[in-house]
Amino acid sequence: MQEILEASEKNYSELKNLIAWVKDNGGMGTFYRSRHELIFAFKKGIVPHINSFELGQHGRYRTNVWNYRGMNSFGGNSAQELAWHPTVRPIAMIVDAIKDVSMRGGIVLDLFGGSGSTLIAAHNTGKHGYIAELDPLHCDLIIRRWQAKAARKARISDQDLCDAIAQVRLGQADDLGGGVFKKRLNKNEHRAIILSKADEMWIYEYVFAKKDQANIDDAELRAFRKLVKSYAGLTAKQIEALLHAKDWIEICKESTP
Repeated sequence: MQEILEASEKNYSELKNLIAWVKDNGGMGTFYRSRHELIFAFKKGIVPHINSFELGQHGRYRTNVWNYRGMNSFGGNSAQELAWHPTVRPIAMIVDAIKDVSMRGGIVLDLFGGSGSTLIAAHNTGKHGYIAELDPLHCDLIIRRWQAKAARKARISDQDLCDAIAQVRLGQADDLGGGVFKKRLNKNEHRAIILSKADEMWIYEYVFAKKDQANIDDAELRAFRKLVKSYAGLTAKQIEALLHAKDWIEICKESTP
């Protein structure tokens, strides 16, 4: 706590509150296992700050104790440690935090992008989200999560994806090389990238409308081929961890050999 407070002295004008995020399960710890994380709410500048909930008169009752499930609630501590990003935050928690201190159409900045939860939460609340992330693997994760959201927005059903993967297995797709396949979806209105196997799973990644993008470019194709290699090296435990952390969603389980 002391390091955070010292760092804030030169950058913020006021500590508004200290919030405790209380989780379902205990995490790391030596003397006691920690079941909470601290969140510092600082104010920058002297103009009045945004407070959209006030004392609950707008229908949102908010306190400085936040109860949201931690990601290790989905599969134990081992799943959290094996996931590609170890500190995924619940989107619901970030959505509520953004609603507390911003207006629709405002800007949300996160300089530690991690798994991209802030970007998705900002979009879900009608804000303009900007994030930065140094780790290339985490940048890939952010892109994958956003692409999965795009597929849901395009109203492509799980059955559409299952049918597409079955056709890929029969050779009815464009082979782009390096284990990457392109398949048409939604009556040829959208195109998707379906990657080769990881363990016993076929992996689908990307969808875009033909009207928005005619095809993927060379840089994107190289990135997809890189993903194929990383996926091919995943163990069954790592895949299970990604599913528990909700970074992957499993469909077509019965029809996959």
